[in-house]
Amino acid sequence: MTESVHFVVPGTPRGQERAGIGRVSGRAVVFTRPQTRSETGAIRMFASTAMAGRPPMEGPLEMRLLARYPIPQSWSKKNQERARKNEIKPTLRPDLDNIEKLCLDSMNFIVWKDDAQIVRLYAEKQYSETPNVEIYVAQVE
Repeated sequence: MTESVHFVVPGTPRGQERAGIGRVSGRAVVFTRPQTRSETGAIRMFASTAMAGRPPMEGPLEMRLLARYPIPQSWSKKNQERARKNEIKPTLRPDLDNIEKLCLDSMNFIVWKDDAQIVRLYAEKQYSETPNVEIYVAQVE
C-alpha cells in the first residue's frame, strides 16, 4: 500500500523570502523574515493535521503542488472567465520555485524526515475563485 497525504493551505500563495540581514551589537546576523515564519507555521499546521499523528513518511517521495492565485477583480468579465477556465495562467510573483521551497522546508519532520526524499516534483500555477496551495505527497513505488 502506498502511503500518501493531501491537504490545502488557504490564502494567496506565498514564497520563501530571502533571509534578512541585520546588526546586533555591531555584528551582522541573518534572520528569517516574519512573513516567512508565519507561512511556515501555517503549512506545518495543515500538514500536521493531515498526517493525523502518523510518523513522517520514509523512502522516495513524490510531491504535487498546485498554487491557485486570486482572479484580479480589475480584469474584464471575459478575462476573468478565461482565467476560471484555466486559459490564462498567472505569470506573477512569487516564483513557483520559491513557493516549492517554502512548502518543502516547512514539511520537514512532519510529512517526511527531510525534503531530500523528494525524487519527483510537479508544480503548477493557475487562477481560482478560492486562492490556496494544494499539496499532495505520496511514496514512490
